[in-house]
Amino acid sequence: VAESVRLDETRFAWPADVDPAAWRGIRRTTDPAHRTLAEVSPAEIANAMELVLRESFSSTRDDLLREAAGLLGYTRLTEGARTGLSSALDAAVEAGRFTASDGRMRMG
Repeated sequence: VAESVRLDETRFAWPADVDPAAWRGIRRTTDPAHRTLAEVSPAEIANAMELVLRESFSSTRDDLLREAAGLLGYTRLTEGARTGLSSALDAAVEAGRFTASDGRMRMG
């Protein structure tokens, strides 16, 4: 089993044949109690944000966090969830995937 998975730089496990930087999918949870937002990879969170921005062109930071969480199946944002979402967004901005301008988030 260990040969079929690898850990990314954020210590999330991925199938060995999947490049997290190139993968653009998301998995919607049906029960947030069984998969907390802390168990969702920052790459997957960024993918949800990308889906939101592809539909809306731009978004405020707060709306982007809330809508991305909703795509992943989370309707309630605790402070911890908001912190995790913000960290994933900040990493994606740093990587050039998204940009912030005039209070709006856009594709990079």
